[in-house]
Amino acid sequence: MLTIAVMLSGMAAFSQLTDGFYRVQNRGSQRYLYVRDCTGSVSTLGADMGALELWPRLEDAQSDPGSVIYLRKVGSAYDLTSQGTGVNEMTGRYMSINYDGNVAQVYNSGQYLYDVGNSDFNPEQGLVGAMTSKDMPGKTEYRLWIPTKVDSQTDNFFGFKPTVQTKSKYYCPFYADFAYTPVKDACRTWFVSQIDKEHAIAIIKEIKGTVARSQAVFVECISNSPSDNRADLLSEGGSKASGNLLTGTYFDNADRSAFSHKDTDPAIIPFDAKTMRVLATDTEGNLAYVNDDATVPTYEQVYINKKWRDNVKCIAHNQSFLMVTEDCPATLKVMTVEEYDKFLLAAGMHGVDFQQDDLWYDLQGNAVKGQPRKGIYIRNGKKHVVR
Repeated sequence: MLTIAVMLSGMAAFSQLTDGFYRVQNRGSQRYLYVRDCTGSVSTLGADMGALELWPRLEDAQSDPGSVIYLRKVGSAYDLTSQGTGVNEMTGRYMSINYDGNVAQVYNSGQYLYDVGNSDFNPEQGLVGAMTSKDMPGKTEYRLWIPTKVDSQTDNFFGFKPTVQTKSKYYCPFYADFAYTPVKDACRTWFVSQIDKEHAIAIIKEIKGTVARSQAVFVECISNSPSDNRADLLSEGGSKASGNLLTGTYFDNADRSAFSHKDTDPAIIPFDAKTMRVLATDTEGNLAYVNDDATVPTYEQVYINKKWRDNVKCIAHNQSFLMVTEDCPATLKVMTVEEYDKFLLAAGMHGVDFQQDDLWYDLQGNAVKGQPRKGIYIRNGKKHVVR
């Protein structure tokens, strides 16, 4: 997880940063810090901080988990974690802090963390580097950082930004390294518990209350505005959904795809239409998992199997998706457990004469011998669901 020890030298006062979730803004450029990868290094010879990026506009950061960093005091240092990784994990060392109640300077081995300037590919993107003050003369403002706690009651909130819209609802496939509780009950969290390949259906269940960290889900949003879909963030809490078939990714950093990564957190995941489904809508506008969609972004170059490949579709960062077998239908209609039960009952009871004799029958009218397995059955003329 992202570990930065922050030490503020030469400042008039000393304050303590309390544990919690923060966004970190560079005072010189006003850009926000994001974690986009899980590789890097820091030493007396130099630093590779390419996993960190800087972007403007709070309204973009408000819905991006990559901008959310958890800070926890450890001894005389601070442990900052985000996106399942951290500077300590990436570099093998802590960077060390002082804080004056407003701004901080971050350094290690005599090198300060700076906004070193604009990317060659996008002038809005800032690059993070670790340099000595001699390397950046006259750039003091660009080594100052403003940490602000994430709070659902302020403008520095976190809210879900939907990418899928049906006829009447909004949805956000989601995967992040923090637990959360939606501020409003109408903002609901779901996961896929079962796939019915015969009928091309993905069955979903709801997670109520606090959702555990690092759990692939999708969120039913109140509107298309993140401000209406706010959540309270927690470092721990909630329980893992049993039987969750969704998986997720923290990153989609094509620029770093040639670097070495943990198997569990690659820099980018190429989309495979044979074995992956993403949340979208079907041809009738209903919520579905599909094997291709405009929400899957295309990257100009991605390093795959030791080769750079052009125009590759990849899973977007902090997105959940569904892994399937190659014989799975291209489109899976999404149904809740209750909707699926009604569907099976309506399909299976058509033309079947069930007897009221205390025996168990399947939906084709066949008597069941022994203990019924998981499924829907009829007993004495009434439906029973065995789970």
